[in-house]
Amino acid sequence: MTGLYEPGQGTDLGGPIEFRSGIEVMYELSDGWRIGAGWDHRSNLGLYKVNPGLETTFIRLSVPLR
Repeated sequence: MTGLYEPGQGTDLGGPIEFRSGIEVMYELSDGWRIGAGWDHRSNLGLYKVNPGLETTFIRLSVPLR
């Protein structure tokens, strides 16, 4: 996934064009709720001099709106 990055108070990722790749696993419960966890990595693939990269680990809860 490609996106644009605007620097703020966080890490300087080197430039505005960033790429993201990752993996996520989810499990669906019997009532339609889903719970999962994942990891992703963001970097500019060396487009700029600075390329620190950024890793994110997360958990997700999805609740159906019925």
